[in-house]
Amino acid sequence: MTGSSLPGDIAGNDFAFTPADWFNALAAEVVVDGKVVANPHNKWNEIRADLPDQEILAFVPGTKHGTREVFEEKVIHAGCEESGAHAVLVAEKGEDDGDAACMALRTDGKSVDIDGDYTETLARIQSAKNGIGVFGLAFYENNTDKLKVGTISGIVPSTESIASREYPVSRPLFFYVKKAHIGTIPGLKEFAEFFVSDEIAGAGGPLAQYGLVADPELATVQAAVAAEETMQ
Repeated sequence: MTGSSLPGDIAGNDFAFTPADWFNALAAEVVVDGKVVANPHNKWNEIRADLPDQEILAFVPGTKHGTREVFEEKVIHAGCEESGAHAVLVAEKGEDDGDAACMALRTDGKSVDIDGDYTETLARIQSAKNGIGVFGLAFYENNTDKLKVGTISGIVPSTESIASREYPVSRPLFFYVKKAHIGTIPGLKEFAEFFVSDEIAGAGGPLAQYGLVADPELATVQAAVAAEETMQ
């Protein structure tokens, strides 16, 4: 499973976010008094009074980055639904355009796409102390001396909260093998067993080193692959 964290500068304010906070802060259009308007918010405490009195500035992965997809789906779109804006946008724009509007980010400098790697996002935060970045969990864990993480819906991102699927900004990695090809294509089953082995997919394996979180039910997956069972 992969997960994203939402940290700011180590000396910065504490943030306890909800997906709706992020949608209302970064969406190009939001709903105010039942009407769709261009996003008017400049500070986090305009989104919710108990958030810090801090200028909105978010450094988010560029559109070609895998973390961007997770961020859009699990934070922005989820926040659009959580805030009630999705229904209003769909009613006004139609299903497809309304859904797209849910994930369209503002372009007035409050949301900044980062096309480089996480080190560029970290450098931006260090030069703009009111900035908040979107990182993969592994990068955050390697830079806890520089970054302070914000919670989402009361959950702190961690290996444990992602493995348990409690932390909402994460998703599983699916690996598909066509069952009909097992026994027909030489080595296919052995490759699948190798991919889900402790040495590769376990907590100390290379997938974890690249930022994935081991499945707590990995042994069940291994047994199913060995038995050539179809998994749902």
